[in-house]
Amino acid sequence: MTVNGKHQLCRSHPPRCGPSNRYPQQYTHWLPDNVNAPANSDNTALGDTCMEDYEEFNGLVHATHIEALRRIAIDGQISGRVSTDSTVANDGLDLIENTAIPPEYACVHHTETCWVASNSELSSRFGPVVFNLSLHGTEGILRRGGTGWDHFTYYFLEVIDYHRSQSASRIFVVPTSLAAKYQDLDRLRFDPTVRGGPWYWDSDVNKHYALKRTTAFDPSTSTHRTRKHTLEFLRYGDFKFPARYS
Repeated sequence: MTVNGKHQLCRSHPPRCGPSNRYPQQYTHWLPDNVNAPANSDNTALGDTCMEDYEEFNGLVHATHIEALRRIAIDGQISGRVSTDSTVANDGLDLIENTAIPPEYACVHHTETCWVASNSELSSRFGPVVFNLSLHGTEGILRRGGTGWDHFTYYFLEVIDYHRSQSASRIFVVPTSLAAKYQDLDRLRFDPTVRGGPWYWDSDVNKHYALKRTTAFDPSTSTHRTRKHTLEFLRYGDFKFPARYS
């Protein structure tokens, strides 16, 4: 298996853990050189991306803590916020010395977004309350009718390797009417109908698949490392209800 076309964006410290205030490891933020590389091409930095590496999903999940539940109930929506998490969308990211977030990401740094994922099991680390959301409509990342391209523009922001066995990809979802504000990210425009990325939309049968594992070369061991993978979205604005939570 050949894995090429990977470039590092930056490296960051994870949130400080425990009373010792020490960092347990480093996070690596990176992207494929070609964010729309087809499966099995030389530029598939995520691995071979065979269909066996994907799992179907037909909804989205948002996990949060009990303290936030009351505000969500009062607002009748999951309100967007400027990111403070470990992502290149956060201009306060605690960076490793001599690394920096590429300047083209500045346009998204003060954008209020809602975080959602395709997998409730992995997303639950963000809190015990899990909202189940539709892919479509005011609470989704698609619009009913057509292909959805007239309504949303997608940007492949990053892959983050945050444990030796775990990674996540982040897709920024913006109403196409607002895409001009994010023209600095044009080279990161993502086409989910091309299999090979973290999200594959088989438009012939209208099914959606999330990459569940990646295989990439680990220079520290000179071997290929397989990681569990989560597909995550940062969607512009608020998620309106109806939604179902558990």
